[in-house]
Amino acid sequence: MNSIDVNFTNDYEVTYFSTVPIHYYGFTQTVLDLVSAENNAAGDVTLRLSSRDQDYTYLDSTCVITLRFQDDTHPEQGMIRDYVIEFNGHYTIQDDLGFDGNNVLYNLTDKTENPYSYKLDQNYPNPFNPKTLIEYNISKDANTSIKVYNLLGQLLEILVNSYQKAGEYKVIFNGEIYPSGVYFYKLESGDFVETRKMVLIK
Repeated sequence: MNSIDVNFTNDYEVTYFSTVPIHYYGFTQTVLDLVSAENNAAGDVTLRLSSRDQDYTYLDSTCVITLRFQDDTHPEQGMIRDYVIEFNGHYTIQDDLGFDGNNVLYNLTDKTENPYSYKLDQNYPNPFNPKTLIEYNISKDANTSIKVYNLLGQLLEILVNSYQKAGEYKVIFNGEIYPSGVYFYKLESGDFVETRKMVLIK
C-alpha cells in the first residue's frame, strides 16, 4: 500500500490514521447498552438516542456527543474486540438549527420577512408510548410555555418556559411515569393560547 485517498462530504476532523492487518475468520456480534449521552450544546440526550423512532439529537461541526456504553463482553482466546457505532436519523449544520437554554430545538435561519404564524401541531405519534414529539410555531418574540395537564386540569409538567424568538420549535414529552389516559398540552405565547389533546397508551 503506497497511498490512501480519503474524501469527506461533511465537516469532519481527523486526529490520526493507522493501518493494521486484520484477518476475520469468525466473529460474535453483541449490541451494547447505552449508559449515557452528553451533548456539549444540548446537555443530556440519552433518552433521545435510546430508540430509532421520533427521538433524535442534532450534531454539527461545533458539537461533541460523549457516549458511554455498558460492555460486559470478554473476547475468546485468540480473538480481538472491535467497536462499530451505527447511527440513524438526523444531522444538521450550525447555521440552520440550534438549541435554546431548555434543550429545545429551534430554527436560526435569518429571513427578511417573518414567515411564521402561531400554530400548535398535533403531537406525533398519537397515541404514544411513552414519548411523543410536539411541534409549534410562534410569530413574535415572546414569553412562551408548553404545559401538560391531566383530565382533571391538574398541571403535570412544564416542557417549555422561556422567552423565545419567532420560529419553529420542537419538544419531546415523556409520559413514562404517567398512567394510560388522555392528556392535554397547552401553548401560551404572548396573547396566543391553544390546547390539544393527546393519548398515552401503555
